[in-house]
Amino acid sequence: MDQENLSISTEFVRDAALPEMAPKRAVFGAEDAEETPPTDFSAPDLAVTVGSQIASFGEGLDAPIKENISNGFLFAQQVADKKVQDTNGATSEDWYNSYVDTLSRIGWNRENQSHSLKIVSGLSSDVHIVIKLIVTAALGPASATATVLTVLEGLQNMNEASPWLTLFSKSSQRATANQFQMSHTYVEAGVPRISLVAFELTAERQITQVLFFKLSSDSAQLSHFETKMAVDDGIFSAVAPIIADRLQERSKEFILSIPLL
Repeated sequence: MDQENLSISTEFVRDAALPEMAPKRAVFGAEDAEETPPTDFSAPDLAVTVGSQIASFGEGLDAPIKENISNGFLFAQQVADKKVQDTNGATSEDWYNSYVDTLSRIGWNRENQSHSLKIVSGLSSDVHIVIKLIVTAALGPASATATVLTVLEGLQNMNEASPWLTLFSKSSQRATANQFQMSHTYVEAGVPRISLVAFELTAERQITQVLFFKLSSDSAQLSHFETKMAVDDGIFSAVAPIIADRLQERSKEFILSIPLL
């Protein structure tokens, strides 16, 4: 392990500014403020919502590493939220760059990255199809995308008031756009890897429900960023407990299991 890089990562995690913790009912609403069950990271075919992100996990990952990775995603979101909050004129790309930069600082090495912009109609079905195509291409083979696509396919049958969906929808609303991420974590050659796609959905008028893609305008812009990362286990394992300590109650409130239909 590179001790100098470990020291840099440790200092970053300890010193990174995070937003102030909002009351739970400010996230969920008064009617949803009751306690939610803890996430079972030992569950197979696990999918969780981590704030504005749907994260799925493949085989070969034990419960502690899945929990640590989920905390890492949340920590990166919180750091990006705070940076954009404190920066005049910050854009969604600034948020995404801060998010990925934070992951790289806590032990995830970037392997590649890309960005594209699509103009799609405001029809729910059209936006839904485009997102499914991007997810399929970005996250890899069928085994990698199956869980995320199961979530997307089952949305119409889900209760819009379910805690994870309420959390995801409210966390996705940033400034004038809806930003959300989808990821799959898997093991390749003994090394945990992440395929991540981050979306920004903007419309001329209101987006009433981002995951159901109920748009009230005639057209929408869908930007997406893709990246693949591999873990540096020495660094990530060392800073994971510090991340968990920094997050504390945030992990319980912003990481929720998604029931697969």
